[in-house]
Amino acid sequence: MEEESGYSTRRRRPDSPDRISALPDALIHLILSLLPIGEAINTDLLSKRWKGLWTSVPNLIFTHQGNNFQRFAQFVDKTLSLYSTSVMVDKFSLCFNYRDALLEFSKTQLNSRVTSWLQFASTHKAEELYVDLEVDNYDEYSQHLKMPLCLYDNSSLKKLFSNCCVFDEPKGQVSWGLLKDLTISSQSLDGDGDRPPLRMILRGCPVIEYLELHNCLLAEEIDASSCTRLKKLVLNQTIGTPDLDISIPSVISMEISGAHVYCVTFKRLNAPSLVDVTLDFQMDKTELAQYEVPPQDVQNESQLLQMLNYVEQLTLGPWFVQALSLLELKRQPSPLSNQRKCLTIAVDFEDWYLYGVASLLNSSPNLEKLVIRVTSQSHGHNYKFDGEQNETLDNVGENFWEADERSFSFECLLTSLKTVEIVGLQPLHRMDEFFIAYEFVEFILGSARVLERIVLVTEKSSNSEEADGSLVEAQSLLSSLPRSSPHAVVSFA
Repeated sequence: MEEESGYSTRRRRPDSPDRISALPDALIHLILSLLPIGEAINTDLLSKRWKGLWTSVPNLIFTHQGNNFQRFAQFVDKTLSLYSTSVMVDKFSLCFNYRDALLEFSKTQLNSRVTSWLQFASTHKAEELYVDLEVDNYDEYSQHLKMPLCLYDNSSLKKLFSNCCVFDEPKGQVSWGLLKDLTISSQSLDGDGDRPPLRMILRGCPVIEYLELHNCLLAEEIDASSCTRLKKLVLNQTIGTPDLDISIPSVISMEISGAHVYCVTFKRLNAPSLVDVTLDFQMDKTELAQYEVPPQDVQNESQLLQMLNYVEQLTLGPWFVQALSLLELKRQPSPLSNQRKCLTIAVDFEDWYLYGVASLLNSSPNLEKLVIRVTSQSHGHNYKFDGEQNETLDNVGENFWEADERSFSFECLLTSLKTVEIVGLQPLHRMDEFFIAYEFVEFILGSARVLERIVLVTEKSSNSEEADGSLVEAQSLLSSLPRSSPHAVVSFA
């Protein structure tokens, strides 16, 4: 007999094989490791052979949302007490809202409970540790959970993510000899004295390859001189002094991003191996006033770009493209002029970006690939141009790229530019934006002598029929444009 839900109520025949019990141990452990720990425990009911196997599952994932944190805490305590003492943990993950938990526990009680869980992970030599305490107010760094000092002595740790946890100054040396991936979020790293936490942590990570600091209050230095395998550094939403001392001799790729970033220049930058750099953040001029930075001054942006002038692959967000526009309007030289071959910029084809785009093309004589990510200005603030500069922008005319008075030489168009990608166009909803992009494509096609392809990547639309019609119209317009390179192809993706 079948129930309405479609599930059969018939029991397995006594003589039929028990396929669940017949599964090999390796496969059972794999299945259990992919389940949340609560569901893994419930597999005890599937078969006698499965009973208790969850106590040796290599991944322990504890996640809590909503109310009744006390029940969650009891569940974690019981689970860890039943876990096999001889098993090493591959991944230990703990995720809950620390502030909400404080509604049911005192801070002392809660910290003691969580510390015991993290000590369990350290005792069982967890290779991956993920601690996310989801605190809403990131300003109160001192109110976050203090990570137990025993974690500094986990020589098995390979990957660590922490959000809203405080790393105190270690008492001895940090022993993270196998750690390759480290992300620290929402933490103050401006420790005093000779042993600030970040410095000591990096000294104890000889094989680290990836370091990300998110929403952190930085000290005046990031010294990764001893981390000879560190290849990527990410500073996202960072807060710190305008003059950072950074030594990252082995880093190949660096990204500085976020809506508000106050560590805007480098007092010293030791990064001889850098190849790929992303600068996608806006400088909060109001906040920077405390450092006596005028609201229309682009000295910090210019200095930062000049220090990174040697990198081959550069990605610039809207704020920096506008800064270059402002320098151009002030008739000041571009801080960029080197051998870079790949350039990515984020703009929305408004007038205040055009001079910046032109400046970048002019200062990249060996550019081979240009990628333009079309953005909306909800992403950040605009520079404040003065009256004369706004008047210049207002008089750009119908086609900025056809104006004879431009002083740009665009050497890359004559000898090297082969690929242009424009990503995020919306020909259906933002035709004005599309036509400004069309003027740019027209200019590139008519000027780039060794161009091989232009790829236009459009955003998907809910109205597919109308969007297809709009694309057909756009393709028709572009197909008739004259081309300087006989090999140039225009395609949509």
